[in-house]
Amino acid sequence: MNNEAMNREPRKDGSRWLILAAFCFLTSGILYGLGERGTLIEGLTNYPNPFNSRAETTSIAYQLPTDLPVKIKIYDLFGFQVREFNFMPGDMGARSGNNTISWDGTDESGQKVAKGGYVCLVQVQGGQPARGVRKIGVIH
Repeated sequence: MNNEAMNREPRKDGSRWLILAAFCFLTSGILYGLGERGTLIEGLTNYPNPFNSRAETTSIAYQLPTDLPVKIKIYDLFGFQVREFNFMPGDMGARSGNNTISWDGTDESGQKVAKGGYVCLVQVQGGQPARGVRKIGVIH
């Protein structure tokens, strides 16, 4: 190692700590975001988790108090979006009550994603937007 590399100061930006803190928060799989009369989204789960994308799908389930627009985005652990689902009020996935959608482990081009960890972000647009986060494991 040369002297220049040894004398370099470590990066002082907080991006690494922010990413680490966000990952720790996301791995808990907890739900956050309140609307005017309570939560806009409840019971966010997925099963099976982890899942074998070569042989099965994972079901992402949640409840809504009323028909609301829903956007579901799936990210890899580097923060790149691999898949997005959009549902308009009244459509399957955006209805009052229980909603379940399936993810087969593919990206937007239809290719299977690599095994590893993924983050599922469910966004609900209402009087006050709410979102829920789940960690999803993909195994082969």
